[in-house]
Amino acid sequence: MTEHEERVARRGRPSASSRETLEEAALELFLEQGYEQTSASDIARRAGVARSSFFNYFTAKADVLWVGLDPLLAEVPPRLEAAATELVAGGAPKRGDGLATLRKVLLEIADTVQPETVRWAGSLRSVAGTSADLAATGTKRALAQQSALTDFLARAEPGLGRLQRTVCAGSIISATIAATVFWIEEGPTRGSFSSVVDEASAPIFLAYSAE
Repeated sequence: MTEHEERVARRGRPSASSRETLEEAALELFLEQGYEQTSASDIARRAGVARSSFFNYFTAKADVLWVGLDPLLAEVPPRLEAAATELVAGGAPKRGDGLATLRKVLLEIADTVQPETVRWAGSLRSVAGTSADLAATGTKRALAQQSALTDFLARAEPGLGRLQRTVCAGSIISATIAATVFWIEEGPTRGSFSSVVDEASAPIFLAYSAE
């Protein structure tokens, strides 16, 4: 984009760039012309900012797909680390204590899901549901969350072996992903996000808590 084009583009938007402005511009374009057909330059132009401003907030176009969920995902590792520290401070955890704590933390985070998260998730699933970018970035985030859960279980559920911890964490992440997709697709009748996540993951917690 030339300097003249940038000045013209800015006229339709506030001069002060913001992450929120870029997010809204991206969603508009994804819905209008499709995810694959939209570039970072298109998003910046719609937002009325220079292309470089886009990369001040996002490393790639695919990161915009996760703006509604990334803040929630970012909460998980520090919350689990703090919970594990508190749990082991009282002595060696008993079988099931760590899993009960993990379940509590995850449901507390799920309870914070806001309506705008649903709007983003539902809209982006409809326009980028089959995108390779969505699959790749989703896998990256899922593996990061699985690692955080596995590390927590290593500290808080010492009775579980390494393989058990890995499979347990992976199963919980898979159940949460399935619950998220189900919840989005259910629309107004969905109920609370945390209740759906709990229903999907409860059998896993129960199975691994058993002696």
